[in-house]
Amino acid sequence: MSLRNKLKGLIFEVKEDEAPVAKPATGKPAASATASPSTASRPRVATTTQPAQELVDEDIYQLIAEEVSRKGGTAYKKFVEQLTALRSIISDEASLYKAAVAAASTAVAGTNYQSIVGAISERLSALDAEVEEVNTELNDEESTQVAAKQAELETARAQVERLRQDLQEKEQLADTLTSDIGVVKNRVATRRAQFAAAATKMRNELQDARAKLERYK
Repeated sequence: MSLRNKLKGLIFEVKEDEAPVAKPATGKPAASATASPSTASRPRVATTTQPAQELVDEDIYQLIAEEVSRKGGTAYKKFVEQLTALRSIISDEASLYKAAVAAASTAVAGTNYQSIVGAISERLSALDAEVEEVNTELNDEESTQVAAKQAELETARAQVERLRQDLQEKEQLADTLTSDIGVVKNRVATRRAQFAAAATKMRNELQDARAKLERYK
């Protein structure tokens, strides 16, 4: 799998319930830390001189190191090995670097200051090329995924709007039905009162007629 595909996997293929958290960086030989990822609003791998260590993702760093280490032959690799081995012995940085160059030259024929610097330059060029290609692919991947999510978002918003309209219609219907219920209750109450009044009138008339008949018999 290519560096770009691995990076895309690290950046995009995450679980939905996982928030991206930068992993703490571990110590590295000063000479090998030529570049590191930086976090921005868009997924990028940016070249920086002094990256904030808390932003360096160890997995991404290792992927870049694996890809770049294939360039520049063995001169720089041997130099770093000697630098690491001598660091605990030589405290002065200038003396340390000179001794590492000398040790690398002895260990590998044809290795010298110029070949080591040339190897570093070749790795830097390879790194710059990878950075450009990775940025392009990550931006394309971001655009694709964002567009897909945006389409889902628009669909969800349209559904929400339809539900809102449906709810509004239901609320209007509920208001109408509530008003209708009040009208029915008022109508029934009026008719009940009218019926009671009519019944009372008839009862009074009947009782009055009976009373008079009994009185005048």
